[in-house]
Amino acid sequence: MSHTHNTSSKLKHKIKKKITQEMKIGNANMVGSKKRLSNRGMGGVLREQKAKLYIIRRCVMMLLCWHD
Repeated sequence: MSHTHNTSSKLKHKIKKKITQEMKIGNANMVGSKKRLSNRGMGGVLREQKAKLYIIRRCVMMLLCWHD
């Protein structure tokens, strides 16, 4: 039983680390893209998609970190 818990804990840690790395990359891209993209056309669509992905990542992190 403890082996399963340990494996689950390692998996959660790996997922958290990966999502944290992606969030850092995503935030850096968003800061750089704000200068290049306007609110019109493809730039606005791209920014909206990045925002949606950011929200999804935050929700996944919250679910992974949530303890009963």
